[in-house]
Amino acid sequence: MKKILLVDDNRDNLEVLSALFEDEGFAVKQLYNSIGIEGKIEEFCPDVIFMDVMLGAENGTEVCVRLKENPATSKIKIVLMTASNKFQTLTLEDTCADYHLAKPFDIDDVANIAHRLAYKH
Repeated sequence: MKKILLVDDNRDNLEVLSALFEDEGFAVKQLYNSIGIEGKIEEFCPDVIFMDVMLGAENGTEVCVRLKENPATSKIKIVLMTASNKFQTLTLEDTCADYHLAKPFDIDDVANIAHRLAYKH
């Protein structure tokens, strides 16, 4: 079973995405912020991380860059999510993410992105 880690400080977003991904056959874990993300990754071994950009104390973009620079986590696919218009000017190279997802998003699109990234070799 493929695994998805959700990182978002909005509990409603976490619940909606968790239900969607579980219905799609993924195992899902949630984090309400990026604190301890490395430990959660080591414990859960996700195939894909869906992470909000605005995480309160830490920016999701910074977390993404840190994870992609670490050889232990660099292969994990990361989707950065945000409603910010400013973020839309950033490229995947700027953020090191595998995909950018603008909020609000279409549920079917999110499911397709998860499947495409989780099963990408």
